[in-house]
Amino acid sequence: MAGFHGVLVVGLGGIGGCLVPHLARLMAYSEKLPKRLTLIDGDSFQESNASRQDFRKDGLLRNKAEAWAARLAQEIPQLELSAVGEYLTPENAKRIVADGSIMMLCVDNHASRLLAQERA
Repeated sequence: MAGFHGVLVVGLGGIGGCLVPHLARLMAYSEKLPKRLTLIDGDSFQESNASRQDFRKDGLLRNKAEAWAARLAQEIPQLELSAVGEYLTPENAKRIVADGSIMMLCVDNHASRLLAQERA
């Protein structure tokens, strides 16, 4: 896939946390998909999230992007994983979102959605 830089998942809460394990497996075992997955979230797992978010005890209080990247690196080592432990902002969007990337937007706020749309 010429010019393709991988897949970005922005937001790893309820929606992103459900998407990421399945997307990672699909990417790892598909011959047509790249092996580069970047996980982006500035938040950390809190105990109050346990009823709606999939995280392990060792992920509690860790940054969501970093915790998911560590978990997936153990489960699916053939992927090239990157964790960006930051919220997507106007200041960092150009650095984080490379041209030619596919972005899966799993955020729960309009500001991030608008920013992602402007960057896309």
